[in-house]
Amino acid sequence: MKILAVYYSRTGTTEAVARSAADLLAEMGHALTRVALQPRVDLPYPLWLALSFVPGSRFPVAAPPDPSGFDACLLALPKWTFACPPVNTFLAQHGSRLPPTAVLVTCGGWDQDRYLAQLERRLQGQGVSVLGGLALRKKELQGDPLPQILSDLLGTCFPVSGS
Repeated sequence: MKILAVYYSRTGTTEAVARSAADLLAEMGHALTRVALQPRVDLPYPLWLALSFVPGSRFPVAAPPDPSGFDACLLALPKWTFACPPVNTFLAQHGSRLPPTAVLVTCGGWDQDRYLAQLERRLQGQGVSVLGGLALRKKELQGDPLPQILSDLLGTCFPVSGS
């Protein structure tokens, strides 16, 4: 399966999880293209935080990936207050063209399940088949770089042919 792994990470937590997930998918035999969403301008954290309080807020990203030609997508992002502006921009530009997609949300502490469910509904509203989703708290990511629950999600959402 040809998979696009697209992620946004501000602190490095989501990037580490997305890289580990992509490595596991590659070990499973999938062809992977991993792309980080990069804001055109990096803002100080207080400005990112302010933007995250505005649901649906967007912020321009440099060269967002084109999802055409992929069999599936893994979308990984941090759970901010109410919005992740770089991801919102990507979804506004390419969301309706995403192949079947699994969603991975990392967070520091609260309301991650509602955030994940809202994002899954948004994707479905854009016509995207959502393969599954998982919200992981930072404390669940300490120690083992790839929790079993994440391995299970990847195996379920991106099965190897013949399995």
